[in-house]
Amino acid sequence: MTEAEIRLLLRVTARISFVFFMGAFAGNALLTLWPADLSRKIAEKQRDFLAGLAISHTAHLGGILALLMTLGWAHASKSTLYGGGLVFLLLYGLVLSTFVRLPFIGSPGFQTFSYWAIWMVFAAGFIPRIDRGGLIYTILGIAAIAAPALRIAAYTRKDRRKAVAV
Repeated sequence: MTEAEIRLLLRVTARISFVFFMGAFAGNALLTLWPADLSRKIAEKQRDFLAGLAISHTAHLGGILALLMTLGWAHASKSTLYGGGLVFLLLYGLVLSTFVRLPFIGSPGFQTFSYWAIWMVFAAGFIPRIDRGGLIYTILGIAAIAAPALRIAAYTRKDRRKAVAV
């Protein structure tokens, strides 16, 4: 593959991965705020969204490795390699936690941390491009802003319901 083809692969797999991530990240919040058949189906497919994310992002990782082999490893900083490696491990841990119950990765704290860490990486890639990356980046950037807003609103609504029930 040429460098241009590899970069295209990276853009496409990042976008596809983000769509899968959004389904997993915001699905339950959507159900809390708008209980309907569609939001219920999205929330029920969280495991499938995470599996799709793992597959797509593994292809993305392959593209990163191909790019580094094409350009040379000197183009990768240690902080990028370590940070990116950590996010990939969090992603795979999150996916694994939906299929098997393990004490650490199955904990709500690990899952919450993983979701927000992965979200930050996607947000850093898409939000700055809202006004200069074309329509696709505008849509993805707005989605990156809307998803945490949905989660926070859903969390707030759940807290109010608990307070009323007491």
